[in-house]
Amino acid sequence: MQQSTQSAGSETAPNRVLDHGLHRLHLNHYHLLRPIKELRASDRPENLLQEWRAVQKPSQEWRNALFFDRALVVLSTAMSVTRPEAERMVEEYVAGGR
Repeated sequence: MQQSTQSAGSETAPNRVLDHGLHRLHLNHYHLLRPIKELRASDRPENLLQEWRAVQKPSQEWRNALFFDRALVVLSTAMSVTRPEAERMVEEYVAGGR
């Protein structure tokens, strides 16, 4: 029984790290958190992010893509992980796979 508790705790460790990073993003860079929240609320987040990245600047969609990319950099630093790892964690968060 104790072993299952340890494995469950190890599974939630990345979630706690992400939650901490998102909380810091909320406190210090709320404008960077908005696109992540918008993607999470979307029923098609992958398509929405592709649409944002495809439009010309200046536009709100282009700004959302820029802020999303900057949020990944800030989160990777806050969580002490690589950017690809931060991106994977955010994609899981956005997909609701937490």
